Amino acid sequence: MGFRTERVFTLRSLLWGSALVFVVATPATARAWLLHEHAATARAALVRLGADARDRMTAAWERARHVSPRFCPSPDSSGEKLYQAGQAGAFCVGFPVLTGLAADHSCSATDTRLTVASDFVLGVIKESENVELKLREASLPH
Repeated sequence: MGFRTERVFTLRSLLWGSALVFVVATPATARAWLLHEHAATARAALVRLGADARDRMTAAWERARHVSPRFCPSPDSSGEKLYQAGQAGAFCVGFPVLTGLAADHSCSATDTRLTVASDFVLGVIKESENVELKLREASLPH
């Protein structure tokens, strides 16, 4: 490389490096959705589905249930709760909670299935319900 080329390359690297430092070091408010917020959004979307889309969703959910016994009988069967308790510690989740678990604890459909099947997921779901309750209580007028 000639002197001019090296100088331009060095200047370009310096500018990009400065831009990167600026972006990383600039304070910003972090934004993320909590599990119950994912579930509320997906629950609202399910309610708004037309008949044809709802039928397709139900058929897809039935096929998915063959893969995981922790998927509730219908996509929205867990209702306002994040999970439905069964016998002997068994539980199931509906589609709304599955969206949050997929977004926050998985990188693929296989990961999502493994997450739902894992031992830790019920603790995550219960803690999410506790957080939602505390946030609601904190927002009530005192």
